[in-house]
Amino acid sequence: MQKQKADIADFMKIPSVGETKAEILQAAGYDSFEKLSTANPIILHKKCDIVISSAMQIISAAIEHVEGTCPSCGSDYIKNEWQEYNNLIPEDEDVDISCGDCNWYGMIDELEY
Repeated sequence: MQKQKADIADFMKIPSVGETKAEILQAAGYDSFEKLSTANPIILHKKCDIVISSAMQIISAAIEHVEGTCPSCGSDYIKNEWQEYNNLIPEDEDVDISCGDCNWYGMIDELEY
């Protein structure tokens, strides 16, 4: 499933992200809230020259814009648990995920957006 790309104006909805920072994020390959929400804060810091604490805040705010729901029951449980995965997922790695409501099991790429 292809992730919906975010434009500069979308990223500017994140607190502390202005036009310049949004352009830097996109130039670094973070072109969707989903990619940004699973970013490693250290890599985001290095790629975009963003202070680590700001990188963590940006990632947390991006999570709020992820609209992934369970493909089995439609629950937003997965969205609510995204923060946990954010801290564990190496960047650009496929990850298994499960729904706490219906016990569906699959890959993050299978989520419905």
